[in-house]
Amino acid sequence: KKHKVLQRGRTQGGWRIARYPPAPEMALRAFKQPAARLTGTALALFRNCCRNVPTVLTLFDVDMSVREARGKVKDMFRQNAHIEDPRTAAILVHKGKAELQEAMLQYKTKAQIMYLLEPRDLTEKQNSSLDADEAEFFRGS
Repeated sequence: KKHKVLQRGRTQGGWRIARYPPAPEMALRAFKQPAARLTGTALALFRNCCRNVPTVLTLFDVDMSVREARGKVKDMFRQNAHIEDPRTAAILVHKGKAELQEAMLQYKTKAQIMYLLEPRDLTEKQNSSLDADEAEFFRGS
């Protein structure tokens, strides 16, 4: 069934009738995207990241083996493996592509790359000032 909606036309001050489906049908269409396609894009991003790890390590002079860095990349992808919503997965893939592109174009600094690759533990001074509950929270336990 066609639904009529008034929409501003190209004529001066005129209105024309446009045909749009109602909002609920449009919302349902977004959920009907196949998840396999997004999984394929995530897999392609993972392969592209692993393929570019040696270049990034060389560009930023990171003292880490390629195997260790690829393991860190794999861990980053596994942190988001539980995501099932296709739109959320698409956003994460887009953000991952942007991060990789910025690293390859050297828009990032070495500190930003190291923040992704190195574990972020608290220093001894920071640990000594925390009580037991806070220390457990920051350890991720």
